[in-house]
Amino acid sequence: MSGSNDGLGPFGRSFIGEFPTLGTLSLLAATFLFSALFSLGNIILFLVLFILSSSLSVYLSYNFIEPHFNSKSIINGIGRMNKTNFSLESIKGSFVSGSERPKEIISFKDAIRSFFKNWANFRGRASRSEHNWIILLNILIEIPIALIGVFIGLLVFLSTESNSFIALLSDISVLFFSLVLILLGLALLIPSITLTIRRIHDIGYSGWYLLLLAIFFLIFYHFNIYIYLISFISVSLWMILSSGENIANKYGPIPSNKLNIDGTNFSSNDVWDLSGLSFSGIFHNDVKFQETRFEGVLNRKGPVIGNWQSETKFKTLLKIGVIFFTNKAALLMAAFFPIIFVLLFDISFDTYVIVWFTFQWLLQILIILIILYFEDKFSYIRVLFTAPNFKQSAILIPMITIINFILVMIYLFLYSSISGPPTDLGLEEIGASTSGIIVLFIALAITAPLLEEILFRGYFLDKIRNVFSDNTAIIGTSILFGLMHWQIFAPLSFAQVGSATIAGFLYAWLRIKTGSIWPSIICHSLWNSAIFFIGFIL
Repeated sequence: MSGSNDGLGPFGRSFIGEFPTLGTLSLLAATFLFSALFSLGNIILFLVLFILSSSLSVYLSYNFIEPHFNSKSIINGIGRMNKTNFSLESIKGSFVSGSERPKEIISFKDAIRSFFKNWANFRGRASRSEHNWIILLNILIEIPIALIGVFIGLLVFLSTESNSFIALLSDISVLFFSLVLILLGLALLIPSITLTIRRIHDIGYSGWYLLLLAIFFLIFYHFNIYIYLISFISVSLWMILSSGENIANKYGPIPSNKLNIDGTNFSSNDVWDLSGLSFSGIFHNDVKFQETRFEGVLNRKGPVIGNWQSETKFKTLLKIGVIFFTNKAALLMAAFFPIIFVLLFDISFDTYVIVWFTFQWLLQILIILIILYFEDKFSYIRVLFTAPNFKQSAILIPMITIINFILVMIYLFLYSSISGPPTDLGLEEIGASTSGIIVLFIALAITAPLLEEILFRGYFLDKIRNVFSDNTAIIGTSILFGLMHWQIFAPLSFAQVGSATIAGFLYAWLRIKTGSIWPSIICHSLWNSAIFFIGFIL
């Protein structure tokens, strides 16, 4: 290619190649220097200038400068071709035609159907029109919600000035409106995330950039609201205006802007990854598909551990429900049972704590043994604790731990903004003595990860996967895990419930990917150990 670049100067040659080229990186360095120069030491002004100028530089370079000089490079190369090699096919092979993208946009109706039909599809690509129609849909939904919010605000205002009937009406309206908002947010959250990831794929980037952007947005929001707004608007305009790559990329072919009536282009039984094709090797085991009694409907990339008897979905759900409530009742019983010793024998608080946790562990172990006995699954435990692939686990364990921390922090921030600070669980008194500290560490960092993972990421997960898809198993066990952490002494506090649900989702995904329960136990233990040291040692 060097011979084809002779007609270009050093500036033009620096923009030849794949994005980001040396020229683009040089522009970014220049924007950094100029922003530092003109900000005069003001960090906020520097960030604003740098975000604006660097975003503009990347946009111009990616959409105009690099395509311009790369096309000139190709033309110069064609001009220097040997006449014997010159042909129409060689010209076609040298150019990247923008005509490969569909001429017509997807219809509003098909965009909505595709939005919900592909609610769990993290793979493939989404066109600009498919993405922008959903933005319009959100606006159309938010306008009446905003009007209803204004009406409820007036009711609340009048309730302070009028009779109790209006006050009761306003309270009911606020409760109903809040419930509608929560349900609507849950219904649109995952489809919106997957659509955004597919849109980023269409532009040519990995879906992991969405997580990176979310982290930066959270930092900017805490640092300065204006920086957050500028960065959020810039990224939104980038996804709204970018046309997408004109060729098939590693994430899939060019979007056709037509609804796939026969089905989506992904298997709903695959366990999700946001990586695209180039990074997926880290996340999948080299195992053969495992047939189930549903004649291939539930084929999987990860094995279902153990040989499970054929049974109806109702019977499976009934068993899981009975075991779940039995385990929850056992935890409550373990908390109340030592009170008898306090009343009868006047034992110390440290002794109460030791009796409490010991009784809790014995009850949970007994429940697990009863399950294994009646299901005849003692051999299942040995397979469940098979050593995982070391390289795969060494990558996934820290990755899942970091993602878990980020998502929980975001959740707790939003929860605190809406409902106030989480309710104190009153464990400080336990950590006031040496024996209490030791017992609490054993409970949090050792026994809880071991026993809870066996029950939730072991029995519950594989039991559900025997009759349902991986998606259902992951979501179902994560919800059950969150509900298990609901506190009867703080029934309106859902901080721990939401945090546990997030962790349960990630740990279930990890268990299926690695085919072993050890990685999820390690992640669980690391998380609880961090909570222990932050809450009781530091």
